[in-house]
Amino acid sequence: MSDTDIPAIYLAGPEVFLDEGARTDIITAKQSILRRLGMVGLDPMDNELSLADDTPPAEKAQAIYRANRDLMDRCDGALVNLTPFRGPSADAGTVFEAGYLAARGTPMIGYTLSAEDYQQRVPQPDHSGVDDQGRAIEQFGLMDNLMIEAGICGTGGRVFRGTQTGFSFSELFDAVLFEASARALWSLLQTA
Repeated sequence: MSDTDIPAIYLAGPEVFLDEGARTDIITAKQSILRRLGMVGLDPMDNELSLADDTPPAEKAQAIYRANRDLMDRCDGALVNLTPFRGPSADAGTVFEAGYLAARGTPMIGYTLSAEDYQQRVPQPDHSGVDDQGRAIEQFGLMDNLMIEAGICGTGGRVFRGTQTGFSFSELFDAVLFEASARALWSLLQTA
C-alpha cells in the first residue's frame, strides 16, 4: 500500500444472512465509519455475479466462493465480525475467511459483541470443562476456538469484545465497537 492508496478493507461476518434491510443498514454504517477514517469497506455482497436463474445451486455456491475469494485478494486488511452466530461460536464461513486471510498474511482485526469467553458460552452441566456429551471445552480465556484468535493475532491484529452476554443478541451492530476495531486496523496498516 502506497501513501496515496486508500486501504480496501474486507468486511467479513454473518451479516450476509440478515434480511436485506438490516444488512444494508449495518454495512452502510460500517462503510461510513471506514470512509471517515480514510478506508473503504468491501462487503461480500459487493460482488456482481451474473448467474442465470436456472444455475444449479452447487454452481452458484462455487461462483460466490470464487467472487468472495477474489474480493479478499484485493483487500489490504480485514475487519472480522466474530459475534456468535447460530450457537456459541462465530459463523463458519466467516471463520474460513479469517483463516484464508491469515494464510495470505492480511492484517486483521476481529471483534465480537460478546463479552464472554468461549468456555462461558458453551453449555457445561457441572462447570467441569466438558460439554453435556463429555467433550472437552477449550479453557484458554479466548473469545472462540484458539485457532481463530491466534490466527488474527498472527497477522499483528487482535480481537475486540463488546459488552453483551450469551449469544442471543438484541443488537446486531455496535458502532463504538466497530469504530474501535477500525481504528486499530488503521494503525496496524500504518506499520505493515
